[in-house]
Amino acid sequence: MPANKRTYAQFCGIARALDVVGERWTLLIVRDLFLGPRRFKDLMTGLPGITTNLLAKRLKDMAASGLIRRTRLPPPAGSMVYELTPRGAELKDVLMALGRWGWPLMDAPGPEDRTDVGWALVALHRRFTGTVGAWTLEIRAEDSLHQVHAKDGDLTVRSGTYWEPDLVLVGTLPSVAALFHRGVPLERLEAQGLRLEGSPELRAKVFQAFGISEGTGIALEE
Repeated sequence: MPANKRTYAQFCGIARALDVVGERWTLLIVRDLFLGPRRFKDLMTGLPGITTNLLAKRLKDMAASGLIRRTRLPPPAGSMVYELTPRGAELKDVLMALGRWGWPLMDAPGPEDRTDVGWALVALHRRFTGTVGAWTLEIRAEDSLHQVHAKDGDLTVRSGTYWEPDLVLVGTLPSVAALFHRGVPLERLEAQGLRLEGSPELRAKVFQAFGISEGTGIALEE
């Protein structure tokens, strides 16, 4: 923990955890880093409302607490990025529990609310039941590209291209969000232009991995 950081000074696991992750923006930075390594400017773009100085302070404190590290991407990118450490990645279950608790608080987005398909995809960790073998679902929503990679009992969600896709889902952000958030039947969305490209066998495997039937959309909460 950073020196001179204010703490609750309570010998309690919850208090100790909040000493590290309880500051505003910290868990949202962790959420975004679950989509892969990020440059400073990428984090700024994905966190509207945070200032440059505050983001720099949060990243410094998170690094000092062992949640993240700064590293350089391999060529040809060569960019300096922030990524989660194994200790930071242990916060996945915390984020999923918070998302589940917050789900009843979500109605339609307000006029000032930002939406992001990546945030919906991170929440798929809550639904994943495991799969046999490995597959990658690529999701193209307007100007964004994400990949959901499953291998046996592990699920990884990334922004950008990391694997050769086995299936491709193409649509607008609202239609993809309707599929993953509101449980709108896939057939209805396909009639509106959403496309899921891939073999019937892999398509069935993807639906099974999230515990749904092919005739329905993916509702993140029961």
